[in-house]
Amino acid sequence: MTMHRKAYLLDLHSFYIQSTKDIVLGTCHGMSCSHEFLEVVRSAFIEEGFTVSVDEKGLTGGYIVSKYGSWTNVEAIQIEQRYTTYIENRMFGEEEVTAKNDELFKETQIRLVRVFQKIKTLIL
Repeated sequence: MTMHRKAYLLDLHSFYIQSTKDIVLGTCHGMSCSHEFLEVVRSAFIEEGFTVSVDEKGLTGGYIVSKYGSWTNVEAIQIEQRYTTYIENRMFGEEEVTAKNDELFKETQIRLVRVFQKIKTLIL
């Protein structure tokens, strides 16, 4: 699939308690991007082994996604990543990281680079 003359906005955040999925994609209930672009992004995460849901439990896309995703030539998705995918499992509210799992962080970083490379390849 080739897409042209558009801006692609990926608004990244992290979460803990709202979902058990690794990634929640927010599309303002389908209003901020096309189904095709959503599938490109969703598939890229799934191919890297992430569990994915869309517009789940209040993670539907915030101000940036709703504002710019309403523009004619903008495709906008909020990407929420469960922080236990890149930081060891700990309770929400433990803001100070006392023990860092460098291996988990680096592994997730590599997976995310591949995700964004796949997205870039499919939209150009």
